[in-house]
Amino acid sequence: MSIYEDIIRHQQSLGYLGGRRTKKWSPPKFSLPRPEFKIFKDDSGERVSFKNHEDCFLPDEKKRQKEAESEPSKFKKLSVHVHFAKSKEAHDLNGKADLYVKVGEEMAGDEDNRLCFRTPYVKKSLSASLNWKANILYTPTPNSTFRLLLELWDDDLIKDDYIGGAVLALKLDSNGTAESMTQSKITVFDDDDKEAGEITVTIAPAY
Repeated sequence: MSIYEDIIRHQQSLGYLGGRRTKKWSPPKFSLPRPEFKIFKDDSGERVSFKNHEDCFLPDEKKRQKEAESEPSKFKKLSVHVHFAKSKEAHDLNGKADLYVKVGEEMAGDEDNRLCFRTPYVKKSLSASLNWKANILYTPTPNSTFRLLLELWDDDLIKDDYIGGAVLALKLDSNGTAESMTQSKITVFDDDDKEAGEITVTIAPAY
């Protein structure tokens, strides 16, 4: 082990590398080894995407997908389209950030939040066009609320930085179908309840 690895481990133990922990914070699902990415360029800059769309799903959602194979009537699908992400502050030494979004479900009580999928990330940008869409599964309890969790992150090699989050309370009708939202700008807040950025999403039932 080199002296540099010793320094990094010490800094991690002090909490200086990586984002602040929220009340229900859990370690990033995409720590090393990382998924396979491919890089391409568009108008928003250099974008890093997955080689396969299925790679965006996190372990919590993959587990539910397997459960739905044997009990399909137990769940409904919700389409979440993440259009844009913005960070109010830089999180890298270059004055930018490598932004991406995690989507999940805020759980009640002491139960850990369920993380469903993450988007690709855009390198060196404080305003990223992510344009990523995926369907997540949820339990369609009639006349209740589904609490959709949105988290903004900065991708880093060692440990990703948590920037901020928000929760959307989506009403479910008598059939358990969630309400829709079209290109809505959602403000995310950091652990000190300060505005940290925004995420633009479209949400709709998926059939």
